Amino acid sequence: MSLIVLELPSPEKSAAASAGNDGEADRLPAELAYAFSPDGSQLGSQGFAAPALLPRAGRVVLVVAAEDLAWHRIAVPKAAAARLRAALGGVLEEHLLADDDAVHLAIWGEATAGQEAWIAAIDKAWLKRRLARLEAVGLHVDAVVPAVAPGAPARGHVQLVGPGGAASAVLADGHGVFCLPLAGAMTRAWVQSRLSGQPLVRGDTAASAVEPQAITWTTSPAAATAAEQWLGHPVPLVGDGERLLAAALSARANLLQFDLAPRQRGTRLLREALASWRAPRWRWLRWGAVGLVLVNLVGLNALAFQQRRAVAEREMAQVALLKSSFPGVRSVMNAPLQMRAEAERQRAVSGQIGAGDFESLLAALAMAWPEGQAPLTGLSYESGRLTLPAGSLQPGTETALRDRLAAAGVQLQAGEAGAWQLRPASGVLDATP
Repeated sequence: MSLIVLELPSPEKSAAASAGNDGEADRLPAELAYAFSPDGSQLGSQGFAAPALLPRAGRVVLVVAAEDLAWHRIAVPKAAAARLRAALGGVLEEHLLADDDAVHLAIWGEATAGQEAWIAAIDKAWLKRRLARLEAVGLHVDAVVPAVAPGAPARGHVQLVGPGGAASAVLADGHGVFCLPLAGAMTRAWVQSRLSGQPLVRGDTAASAVEPQAITWTTSPAAATAAEQWLGHPVPLVGDGERLLAAALSARANLLQFDLAPRQRGTRLLREALASWRAPRWRWLRWGAVGLVLVNLVGLNALAFQQRRAVAEREMAQVALLKSSFPGVRSVMNAPLQMRAEAERQRAVSGQIGAGDFESLLAALAMAWPEGQAPLTGLSYESGRLTLPAGSLQPGTETALRDRLAAAGVQLQAGEAGAWQLRPASGVLDATP
């Protein structure tokens, strides 16, 4: 599935405060840094583009800069899923720099109740406004991930930050993520303390708990000179697009959790499936599916044509048989029904007894009449129907009589005013001579 990873600059809170307009501070920049992957794993293109001109992809991931996230290591509280967010806020209440309602919290990675896990904290209002702005320009964010997350092995990245483009180092290890300016000797001493495992000052238990280990350094192309001067040796370059794609692919969790969790999961899954289906690697399969549909349509049309032709030939044969058997028929409307009617007329003329005649129906009734049933007081016959008067059958005997008559090809039906009617079950159309 195609993937586009976006990076938004940090909020200029000082500018917003001086201008007194939070909307200006949260407005999307004219161009966004992006990394596009057509297959979701390899970098295809990168750069800056206006939101409306960004490549469209099946999945959109937003990367949050290291300086916009705070990390806390706590034991996950034992609470139900619906109350876990409130429980996290209660545990971190004394560590947050803002009210609990103003901070969005997310668990990094798989967490089990009672075990320690990293908790990411971010300005909730700012994040929601940025997501809404992206949604307004047609970019539905599927996941939010950190640019850098805590964890071993220790790694550092040098980049330019801030309006003035000052060089800054981002260091991540098993004790958290740290953003340090390169200017001054304090940062170098702090990094050396991490390398040696010796505390920088007495009581620095975090540094003393780290085993001495090397830090893998990278730098953005814009900060390459500053990084080499500060470290004293060449530093591998990592482009902005590579860094964004790596952050999206290595993410252990989606920071959109709890009340910011993506909604309409079914619609999102359908959109992702359609986007995956449009991928170039499925091109021949799409052409094959289209070809299969076309072949089936042609085959169904040919089969329908053959069926219509066979039905027309059979109808013509029935008409020809009707006219040859009964030359007196002038107009043919329904050949099978008219042939049956003509046959009934011929039978009546010849004096043969038919299934709907009085004699046939009376014989069937006499054979099926229940034992112990009182004799009939009267009968009436009209147009192939033999009618029994009301009250001629005792309650409960009509079922047995109906079954016996059905075996003889006669149907028993309830008539008007409690009467019962007998007629041929075959539906023979009787005709008068």
